[in-house]
Amino acid sequence: MLSRDQLRRAFVMTPGQQLVLLGIAVIVMVVLAGTGQLKDGRARTTSVAERETYSVTIGNKLFIPALTLPVVTVLVVVLARTSASTWP
Repeated sequence: MLSRDQLRRAFVMTPGQQLVLLGIAVIVMVVLAGTGQLKDGRARTTSVAERETYSVTIGNKLFIPALTLPVVTVLVVVLARTSASTWP
């Protein structure tokens, strides 16, 4: 197990070390760009017909994950208040 001082030294950098790390990061980005490793950022997508088929298949089920979070949050808050009021 690492001591508190060892953890502090492992994750805390001096300003000089921060500058060296930043310089290395910049050099890596320049090398990647200079060697043609960066590509066009075009995302692959589906056609309009595929999207319409998918929307008919899923329908309103798309909203289930979006509505689950608020419902669960309200239930947890209500249950927490109820159990807190009966806490000895």
